[in-house]
Amino acid sequence: MTSETLSTTAGMVLSLVFSYAPVVRDKFETLNPFQKRAVMGICIIGVGIASFALGCAGLTNYVTCDQPGMVGVIRSVIDALVANQAMFLLTPKKND
Repeated sequence: MTSETLSTTAGMVLSLVFSYAPVVRDKFETLNPFQKRAVMGICIIGVGIASFALGCAGLTNYVTCDQPGMVGVIRSVIDALVANQAMFLLTPKKND
């Protein structure tokens, strides 16, 4: 599995959690659209930073701790943001 596949999957999973997990969904629905995008973006960027840190610590081999590794993380974060927003738009919303 490549880092791009992993990050895209993580972006989609985050979107599904925020759309379907009852407690998370209910709290997330109280946010305005800007806040929702910000929360998703922060979560995805956090996953990217964590994956780079874990790679630098030698705990994973998905990311190398060098410039190409950092460029890969940035590309993966962008891929995840795109996948996340697309999945969020496609999932049904709770009717009030």
